[in-house]
Amino acid sequence: MIKSQAKKALNPQEKLAELIKACISYGSDDDGKITKTKLAKLIYLADFAYYYYNLEPITGVTYKKLERGPVSLDYFDQLLDLMGTDQVTIEKSGKAELFALTNKASAPALSEKELEFVNKVCKKWKRNKTDEIVKFTHEQLPWKISFENDVIPYSLVIQQDEAKLY
Repeated sequence: MIKSQAKKALNPQEKLAELIKACISYGSDDDGKITKTKLAKLIYLADFAYYYYNLEPITGVTYKKLERGPVSLDYFDQLLDLMGTDQVTIEKSGKAELFALTNKASAPALSEKELEFVNKVCKKWKRNKTDEIVKFTHEQLPWKISFENDVIPYSLVIQQDEAKLY
């Protein structure tokens, strides 16, 4: 199990990078790899579900409604930064991009409470295919009632049925 680093004040983008590492660690297949889309959905589900229970997100980054589902636009930059610091690798497999942590990746600097919650969300989806998690996020209220390319407010998740939270 991942142990968290000493908690320091992180900005939303730094928290997102830490959430990415946690979701790769907890949500990847047995080979340690996860698709870019599935990873983005786990991050969204963890961040919004955490807000549902705590009235504050893990990261605080902005998510938008895109064709393949909700995603933070900072997600792509943070993945590039993590690859640039040799904490994450990318591998192409057909059309899919697979991400994995490297041995240079530090433990995610999230609180124990946040890590436990991320683990719970990732564990639920670990054995599911990417298309299943995409379909699930498309059925959620925050995505359904937001307009294409618009910001999805965290507060919309409060209206979501808890059984369909993640």
